[in-house]
Amino acid sequence: MEILNNIWTLLTTSNVLNTQLITTPFTFIEAYISISFFLLIINIPASRKSKIIYIVINSLISIMNGFFIPNPFNVFINYITILILIIMIFKSNIFKALITLVVSTAIFRNHFFFSNKCIYHNS
Repeated sequence: MEILNNIWTLLTTSNVLNTQLITTPFTFIEAYISISFFLLIINIPASRKSKIIYIVINSLISIMNGFFIPNPFNVFINYITILILIIMIFKSNIFKALITLVVSTAIFRNHFFFSNKCIYHNS
C-alpha cells in the first residue's frame, strides 16, 4: 500500500524534472507530426532519410534545451533551430521556412494563439 502512496505522491507533486522526463518521448512524436504537417503545407518532397534526420536533431536539441535552458528562452532557441533545420535539410528558402514555422506553431500551440489564455499565465 505504501508503494501506491509513493507513486501517487510522485505523480501529483509538481516537479519540473519529473515532468521533463515523462514528456521527453513526446518530443519525437511532436516532431514527426509537425514535419508531416509542414511538408504537406509547402509541398516539398522529402526522403525518408531527411525526415529522420530532422526528427532526431530537432527532438534532441529540444530535449537538451528543456533540461539546461530556462523557459521561455529555450522556446526561442527551439524556434530558431527549427527554422535553420528546415532551410538546411529541406533546401527551402527562408520565406517557406518562416511560413511553415508560423503555421505549425499556430496549429500545435493553439491554446496560446487562439484563446485568451497564455501558457505562462493562468487566467
